[in-house]
Amino acid sequence: MILLSEGLLVLQLQYLGIRFFFLLLLLSLSNYIVKKDVFAIENSYQEFKILLEKDKRSYLDSFSKKSQDNQIVKFFNFLSKGDYKNSDKIAKRLDIEILNKILLWQQIVESDSKKLNFGKITKFIDSNKFWPNKYLMISNAEKFITEKNDKNKVVKWLNKYSPQTKKASLLHIKILKKNAKDKNDILRLEKLIKSYWLKYDIDTKKFSSINIKISQQDYIKKIDDYLWQGDVISAKKYKKFLPKEYLANIFLVEKILGSHKIVKNLFYHIKEEYALPSLIYHYLKFHKTKLLDSDEIIMALRIASKDLRKIDEFSKLQNFFIREFLFRKEYLEAYKIASNNFMQTKLASSENEFLAGWIALNFLKKPQLSLKHFSKFHQIVSSYTSKAKSYYWIGRVYEALNLDSQAKENFLHSSKYSLNFYGQISAKKLGLKGSENIMAQKVEYKNFQLNKNIPLQEVKKAIILIQNYGKKSLGHNKMLEDFVIGIIPNLRTQEEFYSLFALIDTDNKDENTYLKALLGRAALSKGIIEEKLLFPTPYNGVKFSAEKALVYSIIRQESNFNKFAISVSNAYGLMQVIEPTGKEVCKELKIKFDLNKLKKDPIYNMVIGSHYINSRIKEFKGSYILGIASYNAGPHNVKKWITKYNDPRKLKSLEKIIDWIESIPFNETRNYVMRVIENLHFYHKILSKDNNFKIEQYIMNKR
Repeated sequence: MILLSEGLLVLQLQYLGIRFFFLLLLLSLSNYIVKKDVFAIENSYQEFKILLEKDKRSYLDSFSKKSQDNQIVKFFNFLSKGDYKNSDKIAKRLDIEILNKILLWQQIVESDSKKLNFGKITKFIDSNKFWPNKYLMISNAEKFITEKNDKNKVVKWLNKYSPQTKKASLLHIKILKKNAKDKNDILRLEKLIKSYWLKYDIDTKKFSSINIKISQQDYIKKIDDYLWQGDVISAKKYKKFLPKEYLANIFLVEKILGSHKIVKNLFYHIKEEYALPSLIYHYLKFHKTKLLDSDEIIMALRIASKDLRKIDEFSKLQNFFIREFLFRKEYLEAYKIASNNFMQTKLASSENEFLAGWIALNFLKKPQLSLKHFSKFHQIVSSYTSKAKSYYWIGRVYEALNLDSQAKENFLHSSKYSLNFYGQISAKKLGLKGSENIMAQKVEYKNFQLNKNIPLQEVKKAIILIQNYGKKSLGHNKMLEDFVIGIIPNLRTQEEFYSLFALIDTDNKDENTYLKALLGRAALSKGIIEEKLLFPTPYNGVKFSAEKALVYSIIRQESNFNKFAISVSNAYGLMQVIEPTGKEVCKELKIKFDLNKLKKDPIYNMVIGSHYINSRIKEFKGSYILGIASYNAGPHNVKKWITKYNDPRKLKSLEKIIDWIESIPFNETRNYVMRVIENLHFYHKILSKDNNFKIEQYIMNKR
């Protein structure tokens, strides 16, 4: 992400709404699940596209009359303006079922109240399980529940999809209470009321006829939830139900959050068995700037890790403290925190094992101890990135132990993951020239028709219509994004992936790049490697200040080629440029700054972004590592790391520079540097037709 003000770390994650956020977290390269047979597709995509193009053309030819074509264009034009009345008229006149469904889907998503009712919405959701924005539609359905609805249907629906609102929860209880017939119904109702009380804080007095047993543990959990949110006032409402030993939790959280007074020696104020996770979290977070000793941190994390609900938050804190002690060069303390691995999720546990192994190898100089941790790390992880990483570091341990054959064996395993930073490093260590070692397999396809033998075919028909008739009226075509992104999690086979690729792969190679990139990443998780989809090259004819391979590599990490991406920090477009940086660069380039163009014109955005990254690389005397890191974290932070950890430009070995990258204290920036560097090989290969690994040149500034 581009920064102007020094010292500011801007989050790179794009604010694309829950639907994009979850999908991008799910499909990010660091989370690809390793398959036994990862293979590349040779030629078959183009062969497949020819087959599918015939079916697509046949389907579009069914709307052969020009007047009909014009009417469909008008349908989408009205739809884009929210004019459902005229859209409905056209859909009925043409009698095309898929248009009626697209219209109804849009009305449900937008929660249009004029022609919708609970029954119509629920019927659509149940009958069209592959249509996008399902959870938004479920949430919107609740808004249309009234007293007039069939109570049995409402209960059946709320049993199937848990209520999303307090209002729906109360209605659920009311109907179940009225229909309760026996003891089992009452017991179920008691549990339901308690669960809604915990979630929505409903007033249980309204159900006084039901014996709702809320225990002390329930009240403790309720107060803990409030304290997590920092809502001390609501927590105090229930303090009379707390055992006296727990009361200090409320007082201490209030002191930490309210007065910001230093609270020392937490377990002097409260016994450890009564300390709630929320208190420990606020206490540890408060002491990020006023560091505790490692023993107290370990004790606090051990107690807090028993509650799995917030384990990720404690994992982040543990990681922070490990890195903070490393920054202070207190290596033994950092190791103690990392090696006390209480975290009960794979991601958190694996991170601790890696750090413990890395510290033991590089700072404590104990390779046998590090091997124990790296071996555990290898056993825990399953992702593409983590497997490459584990094999590499086990290889490094064997190098330190002078066991060359074992080292080479592990580097060879790592090199097979050549889409990854560590896979490429391992390949270079072994003297391998390029990425041909990705196993290839030819995939054969049978001739088939679009409307037969393909799951999700109706959604794909909708995509064809949106793609061919809705382009002009739907702006940048958010509806197309909704449908493509919505269908991705349901794709299973090569045939399904390629059919969707072909539907959005138009003659304009700069079109739908973001969707193609998403599909490429999703396909990789199923073992399908298609380089041109994983590594798009839009606007290839434009000249930029920086090396084009670097520009594309940064875009792939910043926005995944979503030219309309806007981050939580208001960074815009393909290269995620913030407004102050855009103004500064435009002044240097002597061109007019236009915020609207920065947001919507991809070439304008790339010109500014490429100039900025080129400036950062020049500032750091040609160092790609430092330039890329400063693009994400700001030059000020990079200069601070150089002072603290050494200057990577002065380091003579590849291994020392990799250790420097692993020392970057910001998780996001450390990951960012590796991901951009690993992209460079493939963009260099695509743009220059040179498949030789150049990762060493990029890292050691030998270009």
